[in-house]
Amino acid sequence: RARRERERVAALPPEEREAEEAKQAERLAEHREAAAERDAEREALVASRGMLRVAIDLNPRGYGAMMTPSEKRSLAAQIAHAHGENLKSKLPLDLSVTGCEEGSGEAEALGNFNTDRWRDKSRFGALVTGEGLLDLFGASEVVYLSAEA
Repeated sequence: RARRERERVAALPPEEREAEEAKQAERLAEHREAAAERDAEREALVASRGMLRVAIDLNPRGYGAMMTPSEKRSLAAQIAHAHGENLKSKLPLDLSVTGCEEGSGEAEALGNFNTDRWRDKSRFGALVTGEGLLDLFGASEVVYLSAEA
């Protein structure tokens, strides 16, 4: 779609092309300004309320051992969706995915979503680590919820 738009603009006569490029530059500047305002609003909310910490524990000795490869891919897609929604949230979570050990099926499935760049792209990006839940957070900081809870 973007390529077709560039081709359409390139085919315009010079004066019309300049006018169209000016309109596009103005729309881009408006978009960036709106994004900066949203980011400032989000930062103000985070500063005033703090961030709730949520960790998804992929302990390899837990459910992962019983999951099929298809279930692991589905779990990875759900985690990626949660990460994406968190990035858009007005009051984001401090989201971590723990116990994602290199070479595990979960790590392989999550790798398809470029998790190594999540935290780099945004301070609100999810942290994906092979560290265990209790290694990363103290026991006094954890309320553990499970399917049986």
